[in-house]
Amino acid sequence: MSIKYNIHTIKNVQGTGSERRYVHLLDQTAMTQKQLEDHLHTHAMLTRGEVQAVLTTVRDCMLHELAAGHRFYMPGIGYFSLSVACEVPQEVPSSKVRGNRISVRNVNFRPEAELVGEVRRQTRFERAPYTTASRPYTEHEMTDAVTAYLSANPCVTRRIMETEFGLRRSMAGKWLKRLTESGVLVKTGPNSAPVYLLAASRTVVQPDGDSLIE
Repeated sequence: MSIKYNIHTIKNVQGTGSERRYVHLLDQTAMTQKQLEDHLHTHAMLTRGEVQAVLTTVRDCMLHELAAGHRFYMPGIGYFSLSVACEVPQEVPSSKVRGNRISVRNVNFRPEAELVGEVRRQTRFERAPYTTASRPYTEHEMTDAVTAYLSANPCVTRRIMETEFGLRRSMAGKWLKRLTESGVLVKTGPNSAPVYLLAASRTVVQPDGDSLIE
């Protein structure tokens, strides 16, 4: 089975005016615990109780080793190790840093080269027949689009922005925030479910080519 992907772009990378492309993979849902248990039950000829016991034991062993500051190795898979942070101001000398100011930030994973190679050989990619990127608009274009929509409808919401104007959730929120700050829209309703109305007197945004790109 091929992995579906889109090609997205980031405009004006680091303020240089250049454009950077990146691959966005679709449908990255994780295998559930039940699916893993079913797979091991079928292929390893273990009872479901035995599968659960093995998984619990591996987790406990990993927890014990990481908590002791050791790397945890799973043969054929890779190494797990701690990532830690030092939560003290820079002006505090290193000699004054105590253990209670060190905290676990994350758990790192470094796969074995053989595993990476096998994944690379078995993976196939296929461009998705649809895109998950937000449609690009200049501020003038978005203002006109929202104004036209509100001339025939009482209000606009984030969900409406997504469906009517082809935006992702995060980009719809950014546009609503910008149009509210610029005086085009007025926010009302509860914070958990706000609605936006066309301002009675709004500032006309002149086309300047400035666009909000996700």
